[in-house]
Amino acid sequence: MKHLRKFNESEEINISSDRINEINKELENFVYITQDKLKFVDSLINELNNYKNESNGGNDQIDDSIIALQVIKKNIEDSVDKIDTVVNNLKDYNDNGRKFLYTETK
Repeated sequence: MKHLRKFNESEEINISSDRINEINKELENFVYITQDKLKFVDSLINELNNYKNESNGGNDQIDDSIIALQVIKKNIEDSVDKIDTVVNNLKDYNDNGRKFLYTETK
């Protein structure tokens, strides 16, 4: 059975301000924990740099581990940046309502 809409009823379904605030609080907590782990990864990189291979002939396990940790660090930083974007978008949605950020061009 099809739902008939009243004349002034919108077809958009909006998320409540309370739910957005809950999501943002959880994301901010996630960022706090993630930044703490980022410090840990950074300390591992610094520690392992003390044992880095000085040879130009190739990489050993320590060198490879440092490179992998640097990639992890960059990925964490990128993730935190994306989470900040989500938080800012949701705050803007709460403050100013729904608006298009990107539009189709034909």
